[in-house]
Amino acid sequence: MKVPFDEARILSLLTTEEQNAFSFSDHIFRPTTLIYNTKDLAPCYKKAIQRLSSHKFEVFKLNPISVAVVLAFLIFFLGRSMFITHSFNPFILSFVLFLGIAFIAYINADEMKICLEISASGIQVNEIFYTWNSVYETYIVSRPQGKTYLHFLIIATDSGIYDRYQITNLEKWVSIDSKLSAYIEYYKNFV
Repeated sequence: MKVPFDEARILSLLTTEEQNAFSFSDHIFRPTTLIYNTKDLAPCYKKAIQRLSSHKFEVFKLNPISVAVVLAFLIFFLGRSMFITHSFNPFILSFVLFLGIAFIAYINADEMKICLEISASGIQVNEIFYTWNSVYETYIVSRPQGKTYLHFLIIATDSGIYDRYQITNLEKWVSIDSKLSAYIEYYKNFV
């Protein structure tokens, strides 16, 4: 049974969920979370939309092999300097351990494994496909975290619920909010 879409209820749930994500001090010192409908953000994207059969957004990240090579060079040169000076420096060891832990965390980060493809038939997020007929609305949520923002794509479905996907790391150096919104609205109009 299809549930009638109630935008006010969805926005109320999103607002409550975002308020619960903050601690008491966050409510005082941080700016509020921004919730946008993709229809409102799409006109902000000023570049021409590539008119392809689909558009794929993937996480921008360095190749793990290149990161491993840089880490290996750092370890080699730091180890070489320790061998030449014949002294053990705990700072160098802690620095190398920090780099190794950061590399492992980088490889295993879950939020970095998102792949989003938008086409005339719907939106695919990793292995989950949403047809445009089952998508009532799409939203972008920008939650402040430190000096930056976490960005989420909200897909409100015909079942009366919504799914949330973190899109913060999609295409770095680009305003993902307006670009993603423009592509969603462009392909949504094919239906």
